[in-house]
Amino acid sequence: MKPIAVIPAAGLGTRLRPLTDNTPKELLLVGDKPLIAYAVEEAIQSGIQEICVIIREGKESIRRFFDSEGAWIRSLKERSSRVPSFEFVYQKAPKGLGDALLQAKPIAANRPFVMILPDQVFMGESSSVSQLMEQWEDKDDIVCSLIEVPRALRNMYPGSAIHRGVPPVSRSRIRLDSSDLYGTSQPIQENLIHFGRTIFCSGSFDFFGSDFANPETGEVDLYRTFLELFQHYQVFASLLCGRGFDLGTLDSYEFFRKEIENKT
Repeated sequence: MKPIAVIPAAGLGTRLRPLTDNTPKELLLVGDKPLIAYAVEEAIQSGIQEICVIIREGKESIRRFFDSEGAWIRSLKERSSRVPSFEFVYQKAPKGLGDALLQAKPIAANRPFVMILPDQVFMGESSSVSQLMEQWEDKDDIVCSLIEVPRALRNMYPGSAIHRGVPPVSRSRIRLDSSDLYGTSQPIQENLIHFGRTIFCSGSFDFFGSDFANPETGEVDLYRTFLELFQHYQVFASLLCGRGFDLGTLDSYEFFRKEIENKT
């Protein structure tokens, strides 16, 4: 059973202003295509045929971008015989990443899904999603992704948690516990961080609701979610082979955009 892809695209894009004052973050160009196109292409490369995109009111331009008669989809049909189906669902209020993922539950039903954050781009011989699926051995497993980043660039990944446990070998997996994510000990390898690709089992939806919100912000930021997931499921991490880029801030977008464009 292949997971479906869930792409959260309902955020406000605050960290990328003023670029996002008139354009959704996910439609900002990197080379000849927008950020969200990289996410969709990763799903296609891994053989996924169903994609659920989470948007909010005011971001209908994302939906129009993937219209079956639109230029990008027409181009995709010319390049590939594998054109996925798209479902769009709305997040009514900005209540965090977990709440956004929860909106995909009616689409995913009782199936596992892979979360692809569209402001993080991956480049490698095989896609990050394909590599995760190689390490996904059971439908009830959860598999997170790790990447190595140069220490000098660590500040370009402000939203990524440092992996504090034993580092896995490239394209293998290790079992995680809460201390690997939330421990206070010195990381064994300081340049190993979590990346915006995770395969979740269908039962994960039980832990994306408001009961697991951060009491200070009211948002489901996945902190309490993962504390619960560690208690109920096996959670693994796999070290990706390739380069991961976080383009979620103004500085990182300008910096990494140039590098990605030089590689494509």
